Amino acid sequence: MAALGDNIVEVVDLIAGQRTLTLRGCASHITPFVPQRNRTYVATGGNGKLTIFEGASFGPLYMIGSSGVTLTTSAAILQAYIGYGSGALGVVDMSTTRKLRGMRLDGIPNRARTSLFVPDLRRFYLAVPHRGEKPAEVRVYETQL
Repeated sequence: MAALGDNIVEVVDLIAGQRTLTLRGCASHITPFVPQRNRTYVATGGNGKLTIFEGASFGPLYMIGSSGVTLTTSAAILQAYIGYGSGALGVVDMSTTRKLRGMRLDGIPNRARTSLFVPDLRRFYLAVPHRGEKPAEVRVYETQL
């Protein structure tokens, strides 16, 4: 369970109804668990990477990316879509933890940190904060991913 204001992810034992572990430095809106691989995927805030944790111990296995990431997943096809704050989109195979492909998006300000990829629509939504006199906006990109 993500606790965004505190930048932590709480691991909860649903049968016992209590917290069993706290993962610090996480800024993930979602934290998907992939039972086929016994892994949890978390966008970690402090280092700006996607961290993949082993399911039983929650020890970190892999880190992917840089420059601040947001995470969208497709459980049906076991893919994680990573929106990088530096203006790129990557796809990771959640069953093998390999980066499959990526694309660079032109004209994205470095401060843009919140994004969402909708796989069915092949659209990448990026929230761009206001800068000076320029208002905040949401940009929409069509992708081939």
